[in-house]
Amino acid sequence: MGNLFASCGFATRAREKAFNKSLHLNETLLQTLRGLGLDHKHLFALYQIFSAMDKDKSGEINLMEFFEYIDLKRSRFSEKAFSVMDRNGSGEVDFIEFVLAVWNYCSFNHASLVRFAYDLYDIDGSGEIEHDEVVRCVREVWGSAWETSSSAQKIVDKLDAIMANTPNNRLSAALFQEFAVRHPMLLFPAFELQMEIQRKVLGKRFWSRATEKRGSLNVNALNWDHVKEVTMLSRQSSSNLLTSMEEDIGRQLQLKPADSVSSWGAVLDKNLRNGGESPLVTLKFTAYAC
Repeated sequence: MGNLFASCGFATRAREKAFNKSLHLNETLLQTLRGLGLDHKHLFALYQIFSAMDKDKSGEINLMEFFEYIDLKRSRFSEKAFSVMDRNGSGEVDFIEFVLAVWNYCSFNHASLVRFAYDLYDIDGSGEIEHDEVVRCVREVWGSAWETSSSAQKIVDKLDAIMANTPNNRLSAALFQEFAVRHPMLLFPAFELQMEIQRKVLGKRFWSRATEKRGSLNVNALNWDHVKEVTMLSRQSSSNLLTSMEEDIGRQLQLKPADSVSSWGAVLDKNLRNGGESPLVTLKFTAYAC
């Protein structure tokens, strides 16, 4: 990878800066990516992969282009898992959204990926899912194989038996994770998807290190709030950055605890002191424990 990095035009600081400028990689974003274990050689390798996916050379990719490159059959689960790349609902994602989405999914450890899958179907965030949601989860994870797989049917039967013994016939996240440990076939296609993406994007060795690094981050959990925040910052110019941040702070006041809002307030204060230039974003993750 090091030789690739040197041979592909990063021998000088000037060329590195040109690469950053062409992809709108400001220092705030680069610092965040470095914190995730992604330096310039990884970003360039990821950009080559992204460009190979981007067949129409639009600078953006859609889910169809993504899954064609990975060469795995799409399922409703895989579509849901990566639809979070598409932040604005346009059906297209840019390079940074692609990088963060792939990092998020490929650096999950076993427990984190199980919880991620569960939360995709816990629509109301109650920490419990009903029978129909459990069936939908298994059906969508297994895709077309659901109809013919005896394993998938047996999994649902066993989950039904567990839910029948709960007070409200619901499945908690803890029970779901415990079941997934004892019955790894439950989410086998989800892990197969992860392994195939890891193999084709940077390699399993890199993602093994990334998973370890993610587990060592000094945070309680990880979710997509930080991805949205970082992506938003990467797209804002200095002229409208404060307006955008103030709008986000308003949403934080409505949706998040006070400690989350205070971190945004600190960022805004820092930005004001710097005259509105390149605020330092504090990484704050809030959902999936590693």
